[in-house]
Amino acid sequence: MVQEKTRVSDKLVLHILEGPAAGSSLSKNGHWLPIGRTARSKFQVKDPSVSEQHAELCWTGQTWELSDLGSTCGTLVNGARLAPRLPVKLKDGDLVGLGSETLAKAEIVPIPSDEITVEQYLQAECCRLVQQLKGAAELHASQLRKQWSQDRSNLVIS
Repeated sequence: MVQEKTRVSDKLVLHILEGPAAGSSLSKNGHWLPIGRTARSKFQVKDPSVSEQHAELCWTGQTWELSDLGSTCGTLVNGARLAPRLPVKLKDGDLVGLGSETLAKAEIVPIPSDEITVEQYLQAECCRLVQQLKGAAELHASQLRKQWSQDRSNLVIS
């Protein structure tokens, strides 16, 4: 099995096509980019239908992944609504819906890199692991809620 080489990161740009911020572009350096309507987010989207902590972008060492953080109005990729905290791989040209009004086009530009530093590799790997843990934790929490609900409905009050 041939293992794909880890890249430092590809450049990610979100071009806002529709919504209050139409015509602007969002681009930052980093491996973890939170999206929200406030300045605390690296990708700030000035749209009242975008939650404070709406979604996040994470570089996995191979690709960018987008996760909804349980936002009120949701996150879509190419028209499909994302399940909360379950990452979806982004491709160049994907349409990303944030809230009820903002639509952005993802531009992913590969950045060639013959060598990466240990720190850069560890940052990308940590981000990938955090995404996996968040997904596993959300699944486990969902299972626990379901079991609790079943146990609660099976209780017979004397």
